[in-house]
Amino acid sequence: MITPPDETYSTAEAADIIGISERQCSRHLDAGRIQALRPNGRWRVTALALWRYHGIEHEMMKLWRDYCREAENQALAGLAAPEGSDQSTHRASQDSTN
Repeated sequence: MITPPDETYSTAEAADIIGISERQCSRHLDAGRIQALRPNGRWRVTALALWRYHGIEHEMMKLWRDYCREAENQALAGLAAPEGSDQSTHRASQDSTN
């Protein structure tokens, strides 16, 4: 599964993802180089903000949209399948092996 763009991370987690120290990440957050919210005095960084920081926002959003479309298509295909078709297929395969 791909990480959703609204997935949030702590400063320590964001630093680990970026590959810098927690202190350096805090400096980037304080300077506004990484966009984040600070509810309750603790930074919360989204995956989208980290993608933006890395300069891969557009590519990752395209992957996310493609992933969502594929998941939707699979869900719709599952709804279109007649109920019980899996059971009859399973029984037929059991009969052929016996």
